[in-house]
Amino acid sequence: MPERVNRAGIACLLAAVAASGNLADKALAQTLDAFRQSSLSSVHGTVSEVEYDTGLIDLPPGFLAHSPVGSEREFSFGEAVWILAYKTAIYDAAGSEPDRNYLCHTFLGDRPFTQQHDPKMTAIYSDSFTREVRLPEGFGLYVQAGQELNWLPLFNNRSRAGTQVGMRMELALIPESDLVRPLKRLYSTLHSTQMPHLFFVPPERHMQQSVIGFGFEGRIHFMGTHVHPFAESMELHNLTRDERVWNGGPTLGDSGEITGFDVFSSIEGYPVRPGEAYRARSSYNNPTDSEIDAMAGLFIMYSLDSE
Repeated sequence: MPERVNRAGIACLLAAVAASGNLADKALAQTLDAFRQSSLSSVHGTVSEVEYDTGLIDLPPGFLAHSPVGSEREFSFGEAVWILAYKTAIYDAAGSEPDRNYLCHTFLGDRPFTQQHDPKMTAIYSDSFTREVRLPEGFGLYVQAGQELNWLPLFNNRSRAGTQVGMRMELALIPESDLVRPLKRLYSTLHSTQMPHLFFVPPERHMQQSVIGFGFEGRIHFMGTHVHPFAESMELHNLTRDERVWNGGPTLGDSGEITGFDVFSSIEGYPVRPGEAYRARSSYNNPTDSEIDAMAGLFIMYSLDSE
């Protein structure tokens, strides 16, 4: 059975996230320049990787969507880069993977994370069940030299005891000086079945949905989800054309726990036009006799036909 969390604390924390930047003692942007050769390869150029490590940070008990003071960061690059992949990992005080699920989600983007639908960003994300995002071959997120990126890691601690964890963040990228073939630029948008993003699910099956639209003409090339334990599915359906765009579900471990979640990845992409209506729908199946915490977000990456 899930342990009780501090709902009053959650409300305060989400309000602070919505106000942007109030949860962290943000410093000047740190330049990420310690590049090393990546194990990834691309016909578009030599792939490098760069890493950032938070060190151990304190997590109070009974909190969700928590950003500890000092964990939010600003990053930049000394030269323009194309981001191809993003990965995060949590470790405990012994340097091992924790036996509890402490990662809510992370967000790295050209603007601070907010409690709203963001129409156009240069951004990438991870969560407990999508710890690595790799873009389809031929596509990348373009970041200008000196452009600041906001990094916001959010943690869950559903237990009754405080703990310490750390996070490593790794980016695979091609510096523009190493580019030998052009890449197609992707942009990002975030949509949720519930605003604010955090909601609570009663016992048994629960479905949540919202109607959304996209104000661009282009193609969706990547979709990932942000969900919590006991999520069953996330779907995007084109209501205007009455066709399913994508339906994702979980990968389950030996004990039935979620260990991963499907993503949509396509070089061809799904065509999107302004004025079309879409349904984002989530399904949770709560096997307990009390409510559980949930989020149900779609992180969508797309190209523009005009570029």
